[in-house]
Amino acid sequence: MNTLNKLSAVTLSLALSAGASALEINIAEGYTTNAFSTSTREQGSAFTALSVKHAGRTEGRSHLQYSFSYNAEKHEVDEADIQDLRLRSRWVARSKIAGKSASVLITADGVMKRQSFIDQRTGAIATSRAGVPLTDRFAYNSGKLSVESILRFNRNNSISLFGYVEERNYVNDYSELSLESLDYRETGIQPSYRLKTEGGAYLRAFVYQKKREHKGLRNDDMRGRNVDSRLTYTLTGGGVLFNYPVSDNLTSSTYVQAYVAKDDFEGARDLRYWKLDTSLKWNLTGGRTMSLGLIHYGQAFENDRISRLDDELRIPGQRREGTTLSLSYESPFQIKNTEFLWNFSIEQTWLNNSDRSRSFETTTALVGLTYRL
Repeated sequence: MNTLNKLSAVTLSLALSAGASALEINIAEGYTTNAFSTSTREQGSAFTALSVKHAGRTEGRSHLQYSFSYNAEKHEVDEADIQDLRLRSRWVARSKIAGKSASVLITADGVMKRQSFIDQRTGAIATSRAGVPLTDRFAYNSGKLSVESILRFNRNNSISLFGYVEERNYVNDYSELSLESLDYRETGIQPSYRLKTEGGAYLRAFVYQKKREHKGLRNDDMRGRNVDSRLTYTLTGGGVLFNYPVSDNLTSSTYVQAYVAKDDFEGARDLRYWKLDTSLKWNLTGGRTMSLGLIHYGQAFENDRISRLDDELRIPGQRREGTTLSLSYESPFQIKNTEFLWNFSIEQTWLNNSDRSRSFETTTALVGLTYRL
């Protein structure tokens, strides 16, 4: 039994033995036209996708919530395989402050991500300058502890303050090759405002500041040369999420965010980032649903020399913009009085990079079966 099947079996066993209040299992067959997201070696790949999700909670006004999810793709081309395991435990405490409803959410998250590091210019496993494969350069485990305090003025208006600390550890630092470790600690704070209308609309607006302290990655000067100091990034940004019921059967969702990131030296790695994510969802007759989605994002380094930084750090070119269009459909059916959902999705992605060798496009289609308990 390979690693994918072993982890799938363990995850499913945990879900079924945990007194589950919600369980979802999806298995799908798919095909992607460009498994390695490259313009120079486009290679199609059929794959099997597995998703297992479980969530539950204890009883009471103050209560414990818990969840995990496991997502994996097993490709014809082994280097394109993906595994992603996420665990969450959250304590929710409710109280009153000056007669207003208040909550405190204390959350612990764990993530395991495994995906081979592919050189977008060649479509093969990335290598060091000495030619040594860097397969696990960006495979990581992470842990995060966060606290959010929420104060509700009434049933429609609330404010919150969210703070967290996260540790990310990459599974292989390749120290024997004298590469810089990518491990880091990140802390952040985010105040938010939430508004719900009687008509069902929902708005969340937020600003944030994050500080990412690298443990081994060094600063560069404006000429692209390493200096003897560790890189610290400060990210300052904000965003808005707006959900709106267009009609009884149609809902729209729009999310926008942007940030600027500054390094703590000369600004060689300073960058700007923005993202738009919008979708429409139709609730059709017979429990069927259909969704259309659009994601568009952009990133640009302030320093035009950034493109010379080597692929051991996966610097994605000085400027890039990406767009993804998606369509999905889901419909229920029964087999021997057991209800399932069959689903279909297709998405098209384009990425334009100032380094043309890193530009690509790909189409991915999936047909799957979902069971919910």
